[in-house]
Amino acid sequence: PLHYEGPELAAARAGFQSAFAAFRPEMPLKGPVRCEMKFLYASEKAADHGTYKKTKPDLDNAEKLILDVLEQLKYFEVGDQQIASKHTEKLWTTEIPGIWISLKEIE
Repeated sequence: PLHYEGPELAAARAGFQSAFAAFRPEMPLKGPVRCEMKFLYASEKAADHGTYKKTKPDLDNAEKLILDVLEQLKYFEVGDQQIASKHTEKLWTTEIPGIWISLKEIE
């Protein structure tokens, strides 16, 4: 089957590829991997800071694009199927918005 990727998704993928390429490990991660992600969304309300974001985008969709890009960039020896442990959060922040990612080989 063919999958259509609209211009917004293609632009997001290209942006992630560009940003994450600079952090690619010298050697792909081997064996099982623990993945932690935090999606930090900007808010001007002090009361929002550090609270969970319960609106779109869907967390699983946000993760999928990032993991696909990391796989394309050869972060993993085999592929993102190596991720054996995962913890992801969407949070509001009044500080610097962005995406925080930690990948570690585990035993």
